[in-house]
Amino acid sequence: MTDTLKEVLRKHHVPLINSLDTKRYLAVLLDKEFFNEDEETDILKQQSASKKAEMFLEILQTKSIDACECFMQEVTSKEPSLGQLLQKDLLVAGLGTPQKQPVQNDDRSVLQETTVSSSMPSPVQVSSDTASFSAHFESAAYQRDLKALPDFLDSQLDEMVPALNICGGDKTALVDTSVPEVLRKIPPSCTVHQVVSLLEGSQVGRSDVAENLRMSLSQPSLKKRKAALKYDPDMHIDQLDWSTKNALIQKLSVNQSSGHDWRQLADILLKDVQLKGISIPNLIDTWDQPEKYKTPFREVLNEWQCSSDATVGKLYQVLLENGFGKAAEHLE
Repeated sequence: MTDTLKEVLRKHHVPLINSLDTKRYLAVLLDKEFFNEDEETDILKQQSASKKAEMFLEILQTKSIDACECFMQEVTSKEPSLGQLLQKDLLVAGLGTPQKQPVQNDDRSVLQETTVSSSMPSPVQVSSDTASFSAHFESAAYQRDLKALPDFLDSQLDEMVPALNICGGDKTALVDTSVPEVLRKIPPSCTVHQVVSLLEGSQVGRSDVAENLRMSLSQPSLKKRKAALKYDPDMHIDQLDWSTKNALIQKLSVNQSSGHDWRQLADILLKDVQLKGISIPNLIDTWDQPEKYKTPFREVLNEWQCSSDATVGKLYQVLLENGFGKAAEHLE
């Protein structure tokens, strides 16, 4: 693989490892004999999806240009918004060749020269994911909701500033590190997909901000989401079926560096619950011991279900209004 192709993959490393369905692409490349069974075994034995994707991309960079082009074609077909980003950088790097494509002009079919990749599908239509983030952000009314989220940490800005070229890559130019102010500094060249993928990545770990942005930019309105609840909103949480409750517990028991996880939900759900003289911070400290509590959100629910307002509808509302939209999908 050429250095240019490797650079394109490295540039989009974060969105790739966070969104890639490794098994799907691995199966295609195995079928075409670009990968072998030993490599498949090494990739699939990785414990997490992101680790699988990371090893897959690492091995891909040792393969031929044909293997890379096969992968790019599959990405463009299966994940158009991500494929658009990859194609754009390949064309800028000079890996596209001029082709003649028919277009309509004054009711006559004529040939117009456009530069597209000779070995890949034509670029997909630009969606909100591939459009400029700053254009959407400046016109969005949800900015005020972001003010309630915790400021970005220095370590998070260390990843974001160079990756998104915020303030020309100079972190010291950021006087205000609040979420809306930092996002406002993102240049027009960055797409919605780039910003959201970076925020969700393990290096930044701000899924709360990403979820807020995703819901506001591409998800149905909060009112419509509430109408999608498949359970009786007045049903007490202890009557929720085991599979759904367990899915929620597993999803929300993972600690995030930003604190946007079960700990934030504990603060919200338990604030009006009689806790027998134990403070919420003390409870959170007790449950925040992985060796003793594998699923701390289960403990949160166990305490909360003593409350009369511990209903499915209330939980759904709290999840939606606090940036846990992905978890709320288990109730839809």
